[in-house]
Amino acid sequence: MQSIQRYKMILTIEEIILRKRKGDLSLAADVMGISQGNASKILVRPLAKKHKNLVNIMSQVISMRTMLKNTGSESLTNE
Repeated sequence: MQSIQRYKMILTIEEIILRKRKGDLSLAADVMGISQGNASKILVRPLAKKHKNLVNIMSQVISMRTMLKNTGSESLTNE
């Protein structure tokens, strides 16, 4: 059962790495109160104490950016 959960988390990390843009990691690091360099190391180290928290924050940052992008493009088409 743990291997299935770990596999899902790895897929989530892979998606985050593929979808992240310039500034996403810096924003997540600011939210956590750590440096960007520290955040980049935590992101690639699944056994780090703050890894799960960083993954959750990165997921929120990416989803909010996507939502804002979609909302902005919808408002332009409605005008």
